[in-house]
Amino acid sequence: LVADETARALATLGEGLAANPRDPELLGQLATTQLVADKADEARKTVAQPRSAETAGILVAEGEVARRDGDIPKTITAFTRATTAAPADDRGWFALGRAQNEREDTTPARASLAKAIALNPAGAGYQGELGTLETFANRFGEAKAAFDKALAANPADYVALTGQGLARLKQGDAEGGLDSLLRAGVLEPRYARARTYTAVAYYQLGRHADA
Repeated sequence: LVADETARALATLGEGLAANPRDPELLGQLATTQLVADKADEARKTVAQPRSAETAGILVAEGEVARRDGDIPKTITAFTRATTAAPADDRGWFALGRAQNEREDTTPARASLAKAIALNPAGAGYQGELGTLETFANRFGEAKAAFDKALAANPADYVALTGQGLARLKQGDAEGGLDSLLRAGVLEPRYARARTYTAVAYYQLGRHADA
């Protein structure tokens, strides 16, 4: 899956589920992979299958399916259930914090993301999401600190690069913002947040055709 070999990942997970059809983590991984492969209908069916337990993996996947469908209440409910079912699992806290951040529920989002980072300081996208939250809140010093941590650990962190680009736009540096956003877009062309703010950057620079 990391190498974008989604077909092979789907096949491997299918084999695992043939032997363990109610395994919640395998079901969660399959649904997540189906979403990556733009197979949302199949992902919906996967998260609806019977499972042997409620784990962070399957509940986060359930929330991601609802998020893809634009069902915000169901998204928040599933992610909250993930934190309740497995409070020591960072995945639920990060998913909840990101969803809260998207709703601009700043205070609970900051707490959820802080919990995720405390449980897994190296979590992919965690510091970048926190920095983006602080950017939304115009706390640019805190945002920069988060982006610096993220990019020092992984210069290809497209979440952090996108947030960094937004922070630069909000502080009047449209050229710098565009540079960060374009790099994020190269690293993950499907990342909607990067595409949105890239258009804003072009608009700020007067490049309306590009926007």
